[in-house]
Amino acid sequence: VRVVLPNPDQLLRPGMTADVTLSRDEEVALVVPTEALIRTGRRTLVMLSEDEGRFRPVEVRVGRETDFKTEVLSGLDEGQRVVASGQFLLDSEASLRGLTTKPEQSPVNTVPALHEAEGTIVGIEDDKVNLSHGPFKTLNMPGMTMAFPIADPVLLKGLKEGNRVRIGVSESDEGLVIERIEQLGDQP
Repeated sequence: VRVVLPNPDQLLRPGMTADVTLSRDEEVALVVPTEALIRTGRRTLVMLSEDEGRFRPVEVRVGRETDFKTEVLSGLDEGQRVVASGQFLLDSEASLRGLTTKPEQSPVNTVPALHEAEGTIVGIEDDKVNLSHGPFKTLNMPGMTMAFPIADPVLLKGLKEGNRVRIGVSESDEGLVIERIEQLGDQP
């Protein structure tokens, strides 16, 4: 601990030691295990465990951290259950299925929106592309490497491993499906 102490009489000198007792306030706080937090850079989430084995991401505002526990200032209520281990896998699945922490809005149009990202083709199978991609900002999904099903195998014509591409994906019950893929720049 580093502290600044007034020393008007110059009694404290460099190299001196002292026994110090730090007291902490005994205030009651809502805390979660620190490992339960998913920090995306712009926000902090926890995965809420709900009835029937369902999980839901919830945005929280956090405070102090001590003894591997972090204070939750807002976003959770006492008694709610959070996932403390393996939540990254649940968060990835939630992103794949398009779950968000925002309330559902009624659709304005009936044409499904395409979510876009750029990436590099790592491998191509018959009806799937393994892609190392950047973030899907409209899904709040971070960049990662994963396999995507292709809506139409014709989309893969002329593409090969190592190509930089821009993709447009739609959400389905099976996850994200590539609806549009285009090669970027001057590549062989």
